[in-house]
Amino acid sequence: MTGTAPIDHALVARPWHRSLRSDGLALGLLLVAVLLTGSVTLLAQLLRHAGIALGHAIAGAGTRLGRGSQRAHFEFGLEKLRRCCELLLGLVLVGGALWLIRVGPEMSLALANQPPVLLALAATANFAWLLWAWPEEERRSAARGVQVVAQLLLTTAAMSQDGQLAHLGGLLAGVLIALLSLRHGARVVVDTVRDLIDRPVDPETLLPLLALIEEAGITLDLIRRLRSRQVGGRIFLELHLRVPPDEPLDRLSARLDSVSAALTKQPFEVDLAIKVH
Repeated sequence: MTGTAPIDHALVARPWHRSLRSDGLALGLLLVAVLLTGSVTLLAQLLRHAGIALGHAIAGAGTRLGRGSQRAHFEFGLEKLRRCCELLLGLVLVGGALWLIRVGPEMSLALANQPPVLLALAATANFAWLLWAWPEEERRSAARGVQVVAQLLLTTAAMSQDGQLAHLGGLLAGVLIALLSLRHGARVVVDTVRDLIDRPVDPETLLPLLALIEEAGITLDLIRRLRSRQVGGRIFLELHLRVPPDEPLDRLSARLDSVSAALTKQPFEVDLAIKVH
């Protein structure tokens, strides 16, 4: 017997069309600002948030493709494909951040004698980006403090009369944003590799599931053997039950139905196989 609870993709993906349009418009304007100013900081913002936008697009595409009866049987394959795309995205983010950290000093030095108005434009564009297009999830994360420090450095560089100080401020701001991209990309790589590899279910996840199964009518003394694995966002449980010989069939069936119904209310997918001995 199998019970499957749907993943709430609304937790990981914004509405598909709205996300695509808003991210595309914001990144397009940011690209224009990069081309006008040559700012290392704005380039770092562009690379970082292009990666975040692609992550939203991948999550949205996975949700959209997973809908419909014809594709429902291939949901596990689509989940694998989505994770592979996220792994590639994480590697691109890491590579882009390392590239920017390496070439950033040269780029910044080449622009050390640029007109002060371009530095002011870069600082203004970055501030406008943070006010208008900064992803909501980042405003509540540790990245907020780094972004604020980077904005202060960029503003200081724009207001400075010392060319060396302006060069250093703009460079440090860009490196900070690149480090955020590096951290984000590395986290995506680690998480997706863990999800692509078959692994045991964490006790923090397994114990609440067992408690839920017990509340639904399958007590722990009936469980003869338990096997559990996790692949991606899906948990596989296999229970071998020792049922008393005098257990009425209709009562056992009601218990199993209660367990299946309880699992459908979980915020993650659970495939439960029950074997009765």
